[in-house]
Parts: sequence; C-alpha cells; structure tokens
Amino acid sequence: MKTGTLAIAALLCLGACDEDGPVADAEIGGELCYDGHDNDGDGSFDCDDEGCQDLYSCCVGSMREGCCAPPQTHVDIDFSACADGEAVEVCEPRLGVFGSPRIEEGGFAPGGTVIDAGAWWPEPFDPSTSILTAEFSAAARTTDCTGGCVDAAGVAFQTDEPSAGTTRVSATAGLILSASRRELTLIVARTVVWSMAVTDDEFHRWRLTLRPDGGVKVHELDAEGTATKLTEASFSPRDRAWLVMYGRTPAPDPLTAPTRLQVVSVSRSFCDMPTASVAEADPLLPAPDATWPIGRASIESAGFGRTASGLERLAFTLDNAIHMSGPAAVGFEPMETYPDSSFEAPVFAPGGIADPSLVADEAAGRWILYFSVYDDDGVGSIAQVLGGAEFADSFDHATARIVASGRDGMRSLDQPTVYGDLMVTRATTSADLTSLVVLRRAPGAEEFLFETESADSAQIRLPSYGVFAAFDRDEVGQPALSHQYGVYRLLLNGRRGTRWHIGMMVSDDGIWWRDPLDGEELLETSDGGFDALGMKDPSIVADDGGLTSFYVGTDGAYSNVGRFRAGGWATWPLP
Repeated sequence: MKTGTLAIAALLCLGACDEDGPVADAEIGGELCYDGHDNDGDGSFDCDDEGCQDLYSCCVGSMREGCCAPPQTHVDIDFSACADGEAVEVCEPRLGVFGSPRIEEGGFAPGGTVIDAGAWWPEPFDPSTSILTAEFSAAARTTDCTGGCVDAAGVAFQTDEPSAGTTRVSATAGLILSASRRELTLIVARTVVWSMAVTDDEFHRWRLTLRPDGGVKVHELDAEGTATKLTEASFSPRDRAWLVMYGRTPAPDPLTAPTRLQVVSVSRSFCDMPTASVAEADPLLPAPDATWPIGRASIESAGFGRTASGLERLAFTLDNAIHMSGPAAVGFEPMETYPDSSFEAPVFAPGGIADPSLVADEAAGRWILYFSVYDDDGVGSIAQVLGGAEFADSFDHATARIVASGRDGMRSLDQPTVYGDLMVTRATTSADLTSLVVLRRAPGAEEFLFETESADSAQIRLPSYGVFAAFDRDEVGQPALSHQYGVYRLLLNGRRGTRWHIGMMVSDDGIWWRDPLDGEELLETSDGGFDALGMKDPSIVADDGGLTSFYVGTDGAYSNVGRFRAGGWATWPLP
C-alpha cells in the first residue's frame, strides 16, 4: 500500500537492491512493507509478502491464518444424549423452538409439514467480523420418501431473529439434507446454489463456513475429522445472524426414522475487520433549544475521552467555545457546571478555536484538551489547556499555550489528535492544499515538532487528486488517533465535493502507514438521517470490547454528534 508520503519513491530500493536488482528477503518490515513495491522479487509486496506478515498492522482487514483469533466453540449440542420423545426445550433448554420439533431415533427431527419447524440458538453471531463454522451430523430417513413426501433437516444462519411464531426460515446461508430428493443442498439468500447426491441413510458430518469477506465453503468430514471441500459460494454478511436448526419431517412413524440432526456445533473466530462498523441511527446530543444555556447553533466539532476508570466526556465546539458534556439516559448532555465546564477562546486565538481533542492524563488525574487556534488571517496552530484535578470538568485558562505550529511551506496546522507523544494534524499550504502530517514531542516536553528534515516528508496522507470517485478526492483532514494491541489506528475525513466521509489508516510505529480499506470509506452516510449529507470530525477510543468512535453528522441544515462501533476490531491480542 502507498502511504501518500511524498518521499516514498526514494524507498523503492533503500537497503533492498543492488546493481542487479532486488535483494532476496529484503521485504522484512518497516518502510519496505508500505511502499507498494515487490522489493525482494518474490511476486508479493507489502502485507502479502511473507516478510511483512508479522506486522500487526497487516492483520487489520485480513483473514489469513494467524490474524484472526483462535476459534472458540459457542454451540455444542448432542441430541443423541436426549431420550426419544423428550421435548427439545427440555433436553436442551438453551434453545428456542418453533413448530413441533421432537427427539426421535437419537436425533433432532424438525417436525412441521407444510411450514418450517425447528429450533434456534438465542444469541446472534456476527458474520461481518467473524469466521463462523457450523458442523453437524445428519442422516436421511431410513425408508424411501417419494411422491408428496417432504422429509428434510439442516442448519442455517439467518438475519431475521427467529421466534416461536416462525413458519419459514429465510436462510442467509444453510445446508439442508433432503430425503425426498436424496441430496444435500446449499442455500444462499433462500436460493439453491449447489446440491450433491446422498444415497444412503447413514449419518454424515458436514461443515458450513461463513467468512467476513462473503465467502461460503462446504466440507464433508470423515470419521477422523479430515475435511474434503465440496463447494464454495458467496453471501452478503450482515452484523447479526442466528443459528437455526430446521426443516420439515412427517409425523412419527414406527417403521422408519425421519431425517434428523444429531450433533451440532458452532465456533467463531474474530477477525479485525474495520468495514464491519455500524453507526447508530440517532444523534447523541439533544437538539439545542431554549433550555440550553449555550445557545442554539449546530454542533461544529467534537472529541471524546475516557479515563481508565470509565469516566466519559464529550467535548464539542459551539459558538466559538468548547463545552464538556457527560453521559445521559440517552446519549450525552451538557454538564450542569456550565459555564465552568466551558472553555472560551484565549487571547492568542483572535480568529477562534475549534476541533477539541480530549486526552486523559492518568498520571496527573486530569484532562488535557488539545484544540485548533486561529489568528486574524485564519492561520492555525495547535494549543493545549489543562483540566482541573481529579478529572474535573473545568479548565485552567492560565495553562493554555500553543504546542505545535506550521513549518516550511505548511503555513497552518489544525485539527489535532494525540496519543502519547505522537500527534497527527491537518496541514495546509499557502496554496490551500491539505494533507495529514505526523509530529512528535520528546518525553516530558510539551511542544510537538516535525521529526523530518522537511515538513513535506512528514506527510502520511494526501487527497486522491484526480480520482473522480474517491471519497477524499478534494481534501483530507480531521484525524482521530488511537492505539490498541500494537497497532496505531487513524480515522480521517475525506471530502468529495460538498460531502465528507470517514476513512482509515493503520501503522505499527506511527511513521509508516497503510490504508487497510484500499481507498474506500469506512462506512456510508445514512439514508435520510441526521448524517445523510456528511460524517465529519471523528474521534476514537479503544476498550476491551473493541473501538468506539464518535463523529459530527450533518443533514445539510443541522449538525449533531453520532456514534459507531465495531466490536470485531482487535478484541483479542494479535499474534
């Protein structure tokens, strides 16, 4: 992947070539894994090269072996342990049932005649972030099922939540063993896409695998567990899917055993899939009205912070001031301590302030607020102000100071985000061209500086000039930085025309970056919602359950704060 760094072309053979061409095994990490070239001549480059696959950042958006979490079994049912005639919900009380399923001849018979019947696992799975593997054993009825006979059973995942009133299963992907047709059938989106003859009435074991990239695979397992692939297809992953064991089997017959399931298991393996992000439908802040002491203007920008103890605050800009808000019954609401919980523009910012970024200083027990300040000519710099003791919602105006300024041709810096001693900001040239740049500060210092000889070489992202459909064709900015399990994760804004979208970059060291989305936006704006015309100013915070991100959405007339979350992002330690 190319990083957008202007000096990247010089890295093509840095330490990796001699006069005859590439040096073997040169692509072993660092900048050579981010330059978009096959430096060691083995036919692979960047994260696809074996020499780069130990980089944590190369696992973001990847499902290759070693990147996803080890499989964990979440469903393990053995219907052969149930007594014939025993109610399914008695034998396996974790299941919900619909229709009239029964235990017969050491297995699960769905029941039903002209409608589907069966049972479901009550907890949904997420095919958009996990590799789901369902294994089951099944046997067809022991006598011929011809004419009008319907006798079939199988397992499926479906996106609609089942209930006791379910009469038809809408399989997103499923396998059905049919005695009447004497075949095993793969169903995707309620359509038969493959079938295989099954001529005997013995128990067989099959495996159905769903992948976050939309892949579906079917295997048959022998007595030793060795898998043989039978077919593969594709489906459309959604963020929720329920396991259903279902079918249609006739009433009990003393002369024959029905088609039945015996052992059913499901394991899932989480993968780091940022494209699984899902935004909440409603905004988090109430619409400004007469009950607000801070006015009626739309929210302009926002930054989220969380302490190690779980204290959450959302700082937002409104009417040339930064205000703190805290969790409410629904979303967030301004603090009752207003105006102490607000920060007005300091005297060295006659052009105003914007872009709050909250950082919890755990050692000092206070918030640090980073923000953009502008002079009379609109030239931006980055400032900080310290919060009160014990994470108070007030700020000491006397501590406000500038901590980063433009350099060389980059006359203006704004829109800061900070993690540790690393800062990413937007830089604007005198020709009004934008890019994202990286600055660092020395341990114990306050000022962030360019580490490179020229400011240009600090650039990590440029707009996709000339690429008509690119979401960041015209402008980039508003970065949001976090770090989890060895990976820096940077959300960013891109503008195409008048609309803003959110993209992503990742890095192992904060110097060399790649785009795991291949230039695509992270998630789409809503259809008619409060963010229908744009998603701006993201902020991001990591926790044990994934990553939570906030943003400012606009419908063209009004702006408010939204939230999206991806539980599949790095919810386990990477290798």
